[in-house]
Amino acid sequence: MPAAWTPAVGPARPRGLCTDCGISRSAEPKACGRACQFIRPDYPRLELQVHGRARDPARPDEVFFGPFRRMLRASLAAPAPGRNGPASPPASPNACWRPGRWMRC
Repeated sequence: MPAAWTPAVGPARPRGLCTDCGISRSAEPKACGRACQFIRPDYPRLELQVHGRARDPARPDEVFFGPFRRMLRASLAAPAPGRNGPASPPASPNACWRPGRWMRC
């Protein structure tokens, strides 16, 4: 399979706070002024455009995370035995794991 074509890029232009995202190396390096979150950020305008409202200072999490509809918390849990991986194998020495369950080999 041939490698994917990618355009040639030049060296990154020196800029303060630059994370070298690649825009400064593109054919339009001046686009950094429009695209970069570190150069003249306008979070209130962008949040209004995306979420339809500004951050609510009465909601402490929005001060840090920005506007959201609801905040969810996730945690890892062990899968149910036999559903997403082998549970303890049967006593039979000729048992094989097949997707979803143990079978006789």
